[in-house]
Amino acid sequence: MTKNRITVRLEGDARDGGDLRLTDFLRELEAIKSALKQTVRVLGYSEMTSVYYKIVDLTHSSPATVVLEAVQAETDPKRDRRLPGRVVASFFGSLGAIKKKGRIPLGFDYSAAEAYREIVAPLKKHVSSIILTNGRHKISIDQEYEKRIDNAIGPDSVTEGSIAGTLDTVRLHNKTAFEIFPTIGPTKIYCVFPPHLKERVKSGLEHYVRVSGKLRYKHWDKFPYAIDANEIEIYPPDEALPTLSELRGMAPDLTDGLGEDEFLEKIRHAWQA
Repeated sequence: MTKNRITVRLEGDARDGGDLRLTDFLRELEAIKSALKQTVRVLGYSEMTSVYYKIVDLTHSSPATVVLEAVQAETDPKRDRRLPGRVVASFFGSLGAIKKKGRIPLGFDYSAAEAYREIVAPLKKHVSSIILTNGRHKISIDQEYEKRIDNAIGPDSVTEGSIAGTLDTVRLHNKTAFEIFPTIGPTKIYCVFPPHLKERVKSGLEHYVRVSGKLRYKHWDKFPYAIDANEIEIYPPDEALPTLSELRGMAPDLTDGLGEDEFLEKIRHAWQA
């Protein structure tokens, strides 16, 4: 089905006779794959939604052309036959919003915007032309596209603050960093930390933490995408927290002499009042 397809035309540098280098070819396809994955997420589908992409045509004639077709797996329990077409339409709609209107598409966060910016990256290497089509749409990924998405993403706004979530994906080589996965807000936040917090970060791995420092935002996104950390507070696991009965033993007047059920019911009524 044409509406489910994306045609990718790539032309190599003239110094290579128009041929593509393998690294540039793979990087472009990986960038498109990442942007499509972000598109599925922005559309409101979970990461478990299984849309994959088949190569249904591949030619080397100048320019080199790859035709991808979006397909939803038969095994997906929430299979929606319209989803592949929606993903491709949204993909081209987002490219158009960037190229023609110079704006970040509605519903995008920083991760989605960065994935769409990465599509232009091979032009900085040995690729002279990138064109994406699917019959009704044709988008040239060129210097104008690069300029418009750079301007749309814009500079950082920085403010002091904190964010809470699960600490994961630690990197200790070159640039020390980790990712935090908040319970609300963005999917994840990139955290850079100074060397003196290294042991603190190791202790907080896979724990719920609060990270304080300089929060980095984009003007078009209400949530931060990164934080330069200067302090990390590690919360104890749930099983290490005292129960209501234990709290009552430590503070006998905590429940005013009421049983646990009566005390909790009293709190509920107070909130509803």
